[in-house]
Amino acid sequence: MTWHGTPHSHSRTPATDMATIIDGTVVTAAALSTIDVAVPGLDLREQVDAIVSEGVLIMAASGSIVWCNDAACRLLRIDRAQLEGRQQLGRGWKTHRLDGTEMTRAEHPGVRALATGVPVMDSVLGITTPDDHQVWLQVSSRPAVLDGQQVAVSVFKDITDGISQRRQAALTLSRIGRLLRQPDWPDSGGVRFASRHRSVGPSREIGGDFFGAHQVSPNLIGFYIGDACGHGAQAAGMSALARHTLRSAGALLTDPSEVLKHLHDVVQIERPDTYLTAIYGYVETGAHTRIRFCAGGHPLPILIEPDGTRTIGRAGPIIGMVPNCNRPVTELYVEDGERLLLHTDGLTSTRTREIDPVALLTPLPSSPSIEELAELAVARASQADDEEDDASVLVIGIDRSMGSLEEEVSDAGD
Repeated sequence: MTWHGTPHSHSRTPATDMATIIDGTVVTAAALSTIDVAVPGLDLREQVDAIVSEGVLIMAASGSIVWCNDAACRLLRIDRAQLEGRQQLGRGWKTHRLDGTEMTRAEHPGVRALATGVPVMDSVLGITTPDDHQVWLQVSSRPAVLDGQQVAVSVFKDITDGISQRRQAALTLSRIGRLLRQPDWPDSGGVRFASRHRSVGPSREIGGDFFGAHQVSPNLIGFYIGDACGHGAQAAGMSALARHTLRSAGALLTDPSEVLKHLHDVVQIERPDTYLTAIYGYVETGAHTRIRFCAGGHPLPILIEPDGTRTIGRAGPIIGMVPNCNRPVTELYVEDGERLLLHTDGLTSTRTREIDPVALLTPLPSSPSIEELAELAVARASQADDEEDDASVLVIGIDRSMGSLEEEVSDAGD
């Protein structure tokens, strides 16, 4: 038997030479360094069988398995006699991608390595046996020459536990993420709220974005949106802290700037190593509808009026990691049919460019609902930025006629 990959003598084969033939990134380097090709009565494949704990398959250009080690049989739960000489594992066996969809034979790493002549590294595939046992494998395949024939050498290891742990973690994070989303909204005085959230990354439903609204008094509603630095559980913990702090402080204070100053102090005490951006504000109903808000390092909101769309407000410093200070408060009176759209920077910022939020919302359909506005903003951002970051949208709509109708129904009931 003759291997061809890199030139080697028949004394001691360096680990780097074997890595070229098999795959030094997967096969145990310490074991490879002990291989001596010239051991009498023991060929190279038998040595691999003796020392390598990962599964190894050698596949011919025809697609048939010409050799496998004991570890491969153990990982695949199949006898060597059942495996060698076969082109497929047999009826009842299934291979699939990480998302659960069926993997075609042409996608198998060894087949791809033979077809392209290029190594296929660290591919993940799942195998389901006829008795419904499922195993996840990480496979690296390299083209090689064995006894003058083109072959693919595939080395694989079992990563089932790791896949299960990641999926369980993702499920837990998803549940936490749903708990952090507000299930219902204040609905009084003709003030309506709608939101949308787009999450990216491994956890999908959890990250640093947070938003919500709460009834402070019969004629006063507090609202907020923010983005904690980072992703995953750490950012989610910070967003939960910010959400709780804003709702608590907003119920006791009347100045949005003071609410953000309080949040700033809490962040510097609890998490002095990080920061967040946020907007906090109030909607006050009565003879007129007044909105007051304050921004701490956060993208400014967009006011959507019947005759146009514009960014509104003045920005203040981020929350945490800088000296605390007063942040400017923006005050405006809004009319029926007007909308205030707040968003996180994932809606408009990518690694390569900034997207104009007003341009993103232009043109708008005629008289969109707040739900349609929120959906439209996230959909257009997803088309523009390839979903590089979490994005959240909170829309506040004013329809005082609805508020008056509710009061009439309430009075009739009394």
